Amino acid sequence: MKLFVIWGAKGPEMKILLDTLTRAGHTISYWVGEWGAAHYAPRGTIFHDHYEAWQGKPARDIDPNNFPPPSFELIESLRDVESTTLTMMDKGFDAICVDERRSIYYDMVRYWHGVLERFQPEAIVFPAVPHTVYNYILYHLAKRKGIPTLMFEQTWVEDTLVRYWDYEEGNLELQQALKKYQNVPVASLTLPEDLQKYISAQRSSNPVPWYMQGQHTLNSFGRKLRVRARAALQGIARGTILSDIRRFIRKYLGPNLVREYRRIMQVPQWDAPFVYMPLAFQPERTSSPQAGIFVDQLLMVETVATALPRGWRVLVKEHPSQWLLRGGINYTSVRYPGYYRHLAKIANVVVVPTTTDTFELIKKCRAIALATGTAGWEGLIRGKPVLNFGYSWYRDAAGVVRVNDVPSCKAALKRVEDGFVANPDDAVRFLKSLDDVSYREYVELPWHVQGVRLADDIMERFSKNIVDELKRLPD
Repeated sequence: MKLFVIWGAKGPEMKILLDTLTRAGHTISYWVGEWGAAHYAPRGTIFHDHYEAWQGKPARDIDPNNFPPPSFELIESLRDVESTTLTMMDKGFDAICVDERRSIYYDMVRYWHGVLERFQPEAIVFPAVPHTVYNYILYHLAKRKGIPTLMFEQTWVEDTLVRYWDYEEGNLELQQALKKYQNVPVASLTLPEDLQKYISAQRSSNPVPWYMQGQHTLNSFGRKLRVRARAALQGIARGTILSDIRRFIRKYLGPNLVREYRRIMQVPQWDAPFVYMPLAFQPERTSSPQAGIFVDQLLMVETVATALPRGWRVLVKEHPSQWLLRGGINYTSVRYPGYYRHLAKIANVVVVPTTTDTFELIKKCRAIALATGTAGWEGLIRGKPVLNFGYSWYRDAAGVVRVNDVPSCKAALKRVEDGFVANPDDAVRFLKSLDDVSYREYVELPWHVQGVRLADDIMERFSKNIVDELKRLPD
């Protein structure tokens, strides 16, 4: 089988993946990796650096001028893809205007359509839901041509990893397993020991996800002090210390995200029913593409606020990572000047401090509304229904209601007002179903297991799983 492998990594484990696929009889026609691993490419494979592909540069062995510009019909058929891609460009293309973004998009469509036409792959393997502009375009061009696309999503429920051929369609085997267990008494279900401990910890305490623990470390006073001291020493060495100080003062004392947010936030009051809406960190895969049009989270909040029962409110909280990663407290394309003011002006919306305990909000809310995100899953475990606007990995769980406009939100919230709640036992049934169909691996190693589980060992097993998945494709 002729394969494209779109796996932007450079570790020695990449050789394991490529060798395993080759030994299984597959031909890797095209591989997007990183230059540090280019020498692992099998003979005859076109190598393309991930970061160059991200910038819109072609593989060095291919002249894009040999491909015709995209036709009107092709561009029209990808209109939804274009809209999402332009928002995806908030990462990596933040400083450029829409017209320039669109021009880069058309160039990428031209290139990847030409590559598919030339090499005619029979399947494409991605490590995760495509979300880095070029691979998202490639994914949809492949779907248009009927080329199977294999990808994975890390749930971060221990090491469970879900497989998709189409992330919008979801995992069909998981959906079938959920039907199988939907009426089975929980007492008769057997979970692996680690998942038993996981669900027990969730029910007996409020554990902070490992990735937020790491970000708390990044935000510690001691680390901030060290970073600023190092920056000061570098400024002295460069002779730029005075301009660095002026820039620092402007950043922290001038207009910024934190100052704008603090002006409009309110300490939550628990005297009225409310829907909890935690914002997603952006730009990121979880909102682009997995939120679809609701990558515009203001639209999502407005939709829920308009659908509220009389006397209800929406409590919105910013994601703590939004001010820590990438742009930090600076304004960006995803959090522009006035973003939070717009949010606070929406009728029946209360923006709460980021220090508000998410588990307290989950405990006291009537429902949770979001596109994707851990808070929805944590809510299901605790008996809270979820209004889901996007394509979260737990979208098929009982207690999740798919919504996409005011009427569907009104219908869902009417059910909640009338007493609909999520059954915590259904979260156990979901975990059992998930365990039946998922791989127990990591696409990437989180910091809390590095040094405990070796990347090579994981890739050995993971590669064999990919080979098994490809065997299931029709000839």
